[in-house]
Amino acid sequence: YNTDNVLKIYPGTFAILQYFMRSSDRLWGCELHSEAFAALTKLSRGKHQIRQVDGLQQLIAMMPPQERRGLVVID
Repeated sequence: YNTDNVLKIYPGTFAILQYFMRSSDRLWGCELHSEAFAALTKLSRGKHQIRQVDGLQQLIAMMPPQERRGLVVID
C-alpha cells in the first residue's frame, strides 16, 4: 500500500491479515457497523467469512476451532 516507505494509507487489520495468510488458513471477520461491514465484505472478495455480529459473542460461539489452534486479533 505504501511503496515509498512513507505511511500514506493504513490498509486496516483485515487487509494486513489477508496479506500474511497461507492458502490453508481461514479468516473470519466480525463487524457491527454497517458501513465498515460493507467495506470488509467487499475487501474479502468472497474468500473469507464476514459477519455483522458482535465479535466477542462470535468468538465464544466458535470455541474451540476445528483446527484446535488459532489466532485471535481484536482491533
